[in-house]
Amino acid sequence: LSVCAYVCACVRVCVCACLCLMIVRASDTPHGKVIEKYFFFFASPKTCADTLTNFISGPAGVYGLYGLGGNYEARNSTFLNTWSYSSRGGTAVGLSNFFEDGSGTRYTRPISASFYECIVDGSLDNEVSLAIDNGEDFDVTFEKSALTIDPNPEGGHYALTDVDMFVGSDLFYNQNWGYEPGPLLPNSGFSYLPDSVNALINAVLRDPAGPQYDIHGTFRNNYITLGATEPL
Repeated sequence: LSVCAYVCACVRVCVCACLCLMIVRASDTPHGKVIEKYFFFFASPKTCADTLTNFISGPAGVYGLYGLGGNYEARNSTFLNTWSYSSRGGTAVGLSNFFEDGSGTRYTRPISASFYECIVDGSLDNEVSLAIDNGEDFDVTFEKSALTIDPNPEGGHYALTDVDMFVGSDLFYNQNWGYEPGPLLPNSGFSYLPDSVNALINAVLRDPAGPQYDIHGTFRNNYITLGATEPL
């Protein structure tokens, strides 16, 4: 899949807007997608549902994925923002139910998002940005996932003890997970494949309803590696 085709595939007209800007490398496989060394992956729907399965987002100058309102589901996906080409203005994942215009007027959009058997990681101490207006729906859940996230956010707008947002006991927080290059985008130098000592390998019992194969086409056994890839 060419970069131009991938960008065009990501731009949706009508009430859904999904935009990828300045993608340098993109790759499509029979089992998933990977984008690397790009500036921004942005989703801003008023009434839109997007599902990401076996998806990898790599280094991004702003956000790896930014959702402003709408409905999203990510399953067995890796959001790994290791941008090092200049200063970075965002995290691996950003989710918000409001925005403000230049005059300071606030507009809200309900958001519903779930991350299941995913990795959200990167080179910052916090790779999950949650912007919450308490007057609007913010229905976001993380389950059976690995997160690099601030455990004590300024203002206390979320808490890792919130069992409605951080669901179940199979959650992993703020560990030094290691990665190595894989066969996708071989000339990019992007390390996305969990290395041999990564604690996320065989970390959770696979959901039978989830994808049987990873992004490379490797069969997932009963215990799976979090994110889009199994070890090779």
